[in-house]
Amino acid sequence: MSPAAAYDGRWRILPNVASEEAGIHSDAVARGLGFRAGPVLGHHVAQAVVPAVVAAYGGSWFEGGWVDLKLVSPVFDDEEVRERASPGEGGELALTVETRAGRIALVGRAGLGARDPWDESRDGTRGSEGVLPGVRLGAPVAEVSRTVTEADVSELCDIAGDETPWYRGETPWGGPIAPPLSLLLHAHDIQVEFPPGPGVIPQAMGSDFQVVMERPVPLGEPVRVRTRWVDKGVSGRCWFRTIEFVTRTEDGRDAARGRQRVKWFIETDEQAAPPPGGRR
Repeated sequence: MSPAAAYDGRWRILPNVASEEAGIHSDAVARGLGFRAGPVLGHHVAQAVVPAVVAAYGGSWFEGGWVDLKLVSPVFDDEEVRERASPGEGGELALTVETRAGRIALVGRAGLGARDPWDESRDGTRGSEGVLPGVRLGAPVAEVSRTVTEADVSELCDIAGDETPWYRGETPWGGPIAPPLSLLLHAHDIQVEFPPGPGVIPQAMGSDFQVVMERPVPLGEPVRVRTRWVDKGVSGRCWFRTIEFVTRTEDGRDAARGRQRVKWFIETDEQAAPPPGGRR
């Protein structure tokens, strides 16, 4: 498929694997915030659109490509969704995840070239003062060793319904490679270990996912992940913060970089105005 062609994925249901946890993804907490049920984890919805990117660009994308994804409404585990792609501006690929009812849950874009799909000039400009005081913009968070395993692939791709064979078998580079969102999740794991502090409802929701690939990461190969805080502020009823990550191979070569934004609902006396798609 060329980037100029359209792509429609298969309809499928994404399970909510965190429905029993104490947080926004549980039915009880989510209903108190105006959702009709606990939403599916954001990174599973984000990974669900990646097959359209791989279909468009093939192996070239893993050797120098980018993706920029944003959740715009929740996905629930009783509704079918599919990924779609169409030609975008400037040769980019326009991406969506939609429900069977026609509601858009995720929007995004992708392309070739190892360029950053975010605007650094906006960092710290959206009400950052007084928000998440423990987050100092520009400060490093951690540098750790991580390894994407077969279990990580199963947890991410099985739930997302991503059947790309390169994550499990032979590839143009030899053995299986790590899914792009699994590299971002390493940064997310580091991020959520940092408590958001008072004033917000516990458990973060992933909202924005941006990954730039420079070379594929072999499954089971250790990498170094370095993270830093780059943005925070207010978005609607939520506080947010953004972490930036750089993934390097053990021999010091850059493999991927990216950003993830997470949000927390601000504690209020009453939770009105259910979010889009979240009405009972």
